[in-house]
Amino acid sequence: MTNYLFDTNLFIYAFKEDGKAVELLERSFKPNKLYLSVIVVAEIYASNNQEFASKIDELSSCAILLPVDYGISVTAGQLRAKTKKTGKAYLADCLIAATAVHHDLTLITNNKKDFSFPGLKLKVY
Repeated sequence: MTNYLFDTNLFIYAFKEDGKAVELLERSFKPNKLYLSVIVVAEIYASNNQEFASKIDELSSCAILLPVDYGISVTAGQLRAKTKKTGKAYLADCLIAATAVHHDLTLITNNKKDFSFPGLKLKVY
């Protein structure tokens, strides 16, 4: 069974009640199978939207929170360094991608262009 890590944009769309995003999140949600990057939490809080922050807090209480450790940091830095030559990649996206790779998760996003990294399993919704 495939386990997923959701990009920040999926949560934002779900919180805005986008039907497709809500359905995908609900379909993928299983006890102890919702993986949540702490970078996603930070990006939600950075949006300065209290409603979204409350919703991510609720989800985090039943999710497996994935912190950034040294190995993930190194991988993210390497991904960022590689993309400097070919285009633009945000460090937060590199950290989310490195987290997915490190934990052997498939990343779900609707921003394929932000996640063209080697070794990353990606699903675009």
